[in-house]
Parts: sequence; structure tokens; C-alpha cells
Amino acid sequence: MTKKLAFIILASGSMAPIFGMTKAKEEQQAATTVVIPKDMTLQEMNTQLSAAIKYYESNDHKQAIATLEPLVEQTNELAIQARAARFAGALWYYAGDFNKARPYLELAANQSHTPSAAIDGERFLGLICYNGDKDNQPDYAAATNHLKKIIHQTERPEAQMEALTILGHMNLLGGHGIEQKFSAAVSYLEIVAKQSNLPIFQATANCYLGYIYYRYRQFDFARLYLKPAIEQTHHLVVQTEAQKILAKIKQKESERASA
Repeated sequence: MTKKLAFIILASGSMAPIFGMTKAKEEQQAATTVVIPKDMTLQEMNTQLSAAIKYYESNDHKQAIATLEPLVEQTNELAIQARAARFAGALWYYAGDFNKARPYLELAANQSHTPSAAIDGERFLGLICYNGDKDNQPDYAAATNHLKKIIHQTERPEAQMEALTILGHMNLLGGHGIEQKFSAAVSYLEIVAKQSNLPIFQATANCYLGYIYYRYRQFDFARLYLKPAIEQTHHLVVQTEAQKILAKIKQKESERASA
């Protein structure tokens, strides 16, 4: 079981990758710099934040960043700051610059008075620790801390199911600061398989569970999870992985019968 299955679930959350932002200096400089007046009222700050979100949603990401970053750095209104940090961190995350994303996401995650921003901060920090990047190895222990907060602090099903699926996958793999624990992986993944209304999470969890029971050589149980994994999603990676495991089961059973 490789890590490739995990990557498909990351695009199905509430803030999926939506842009091809580049880190080229000349492109960053092309956006209009926004200065936040010191006497700006709360209503004006909200208007500025709404404009930044519209830039974000319309894929004008350079202008979104140019509008969001001053809101984070120059305002004393914590709720505005947290929401702006959440979007700025998400933009830099999807641009692939985790070093720039992390300070914004940490700021958002620490603003408990703005729960939605805090949860998204924890989510993206968890994904950064889970995936790692060119500068940092994955850190499953840190990812676990971030993702468990999502499970306990939000009722957003898509965020909870994504967190549970990743927790299951990390325990399945082990390493990067945690032990391999199939029993813990099963506990997380069973919740997703039974409760998720989102096909991609449900199918991914079923595929991981099928793999675990394959490793335990409980082939009948493995099939109970692998067949739904193929039927529950049109994602080729999940289907292909499940089909490969089913083929391995068939081969093992054939070898056992001829022994």
C-alpha cells in the first residue's frame, strides 16, 4: 500500500485546490498593494475582507493575497484577522509554499473565538505535517495533534471524515513519529466507512480497511470492504488499488488451494 491513495482525498474537502498560483516575484508585484488605514471602521474592514474573498473565489489570487495580508498584519480586530489569515494561509498552501502558509494558519488555528477559521487552520496545518514538502519530512505525530482537534471541535462532517481518514492512513503506515497500529487505523476508518455521506472518503476508508484485512489474511473480510470501495467512487486511483488487492487475494487463495 503506497501513500498515493491519500492524495485524492485532499482535494475533496471544503477548500479544494483551486488555483495555479506561482511564486514568481514579478507576478506577486503585479497585484495592487492594499494599505489598511489606521482609522478604518469594523464595517470597512468587513468590506475589505469581503472583497478579498471575492478575489479568492474568482481565482484572482494575486489580488486576494495583496488584500488579505495587510488585513492580517495591520488590523487589531481579531475576528477579521483570523478570517483573513485562514484564507491567506489556504492560498499559500495551495501555491505549494508551506513556509509562507504556516504562520497564517497558526494564527487562524489559535483564534478559538472564530471557530471556523480555527478549524481550517488546524486542517491545513495537519495536511502540511501529513504530506511534508521539499524542506520538511512528514511529521505524523504533529499531524495527529492537529487532526484530532478537528474531530473534537467541529461538527463539519467533511472536515471530520477527512481527518479520520488521514488518521487511519497514518496509523496504517506508521513512521514519521508514530508507531504502525492497525487496530487504531481500523477504529478511525470504520467510522468513516459506516458514517460518511461523502463517497470519496467512504471508498478510501473501505480500500484501506480491505488492505488491512488482506494483511491479516482474513480474505473474506477484505472483500467486504474492497468491493464497495470499487462501487462507491469513480476515482480511478481508489478503484485500481482495490482491484489490485482483490487480485492478490485471488492469487493467495489459488496458491493455498494448490498447496
